[in-house]
Amino acid sequence: MFRYKPGPVSRRPQWNIPHQPRLDWQMWFAAYRSVAENAWFERLIHQLLKGSSPVLALFASDPFPDHPPKYVRALLYDYHFADSATFTRTGQWWERRLEGLYFPPVSLPDLQRVGRKGALGSQRVAAAPDGHSRDESGDHSRAKPSRGAIALQPLG
Repeated sequence: MFRYKPGPVSRRPQWNIPHQPRLDWQMWFAAYRSVAENAWFERLIHQLLKGSSPVLALFASDPFPDHPPKYVRALLYDYHFADSATFTRTGQWWERRLEGLYFPPVSLPDLQRVGRKGALGSQRVAAAPDGHSRDESGDHSRAKPSRGAIALQPLG
């Protein structure tokens, strides 16, 4: 989905130096903070739900080619390079572990009802599958992933 960030585990790391694509760069650092500390993230979700052409052009390809999704959520993953045995056996460059929910499933009407920037994401509490919880701001109760990545998922 993103041009340079880790995504599919079988996709090799992309070379982008000295170019730093804005959205990929922002998404990388967003994974180290809560949604409440990344006010722009809720606006990104809003524009994706609207099918905004300028925003969709920031992605490697349109993640929703037929029509905007009814719902979108964001999951937080911890990525690490796969060891050489795993790469040889599977062709996977990355190993990833789901850390938990970064942003809850929302629809365009959900965001329009809230009506103000940052309000929805700052009110949510999520629990990671490993049992570590997040506080109301979305912070993990333990260290952030060393190579965190946020994955956007359409729902419906």
